[in-house]
This record gives sequence, structure tokens and C-alpha cells, in this order.
Amino acid sequence: MSSLSRRTLVMHLLPGATVAGAGLLAAGWTLKPDLAEATPLSMGMGTESQFNLDSLVEDAQAVVVSRPHRRARRRRVCWWRRGRRVCTWR
Repeated sequence: MSSLSRRTLVMHLLPGATVAGAGLLAAGWTLKPDLAEATPLSMGMGTESQFNLDSLVEDAQAVVVSRPHRRARRRRVCWWRRGRRVCTWR
């Protein structure tokens, strides 16, 4: 029996997974059709007295927190000194 590579495994499993996902989606729509009716499509539906948009708006509050200044990051630097290589953190 020859071993399967990842590419052939995905090529065989991907079409089946998409068909199964589409089937689950179709079953969900047929079993729960009232879900689409429960979600509002737009806020403008109905009369003006029914929806007051000013009651939905809240003022934004911003809090500025100052952090202490961080030092620059240290990095490892190497150079030649008297024919030898020297590496230190700077």
C-alpha cells in the first residue's frame, strides 16, 4: 500500500467537506426559518416614534494612561579588536 501525501489527502477530503458543510447549512435554514425574521434588517423600519436613535448613542470616554519611557533595546554588537572578534551587548 502506498503512503498518502498531504496534498492528495487534502484533494480527497476537501470536496467532501464542502458538500457536508453545504448540507449542514441547508438543513439549518430548513429547520430554523424564523431565525431570519428575528434579526432586524435596518433600524429605519417602522415609525419614527418606535425607534429613537438618540437613545442608542453614547458619549465616548477616553482614558489616557502614560507609560514610563522605556530605554532603547539592547543589541548584540561584534567587532574586531587586536585580531580577535569581540561581541558584547550595547
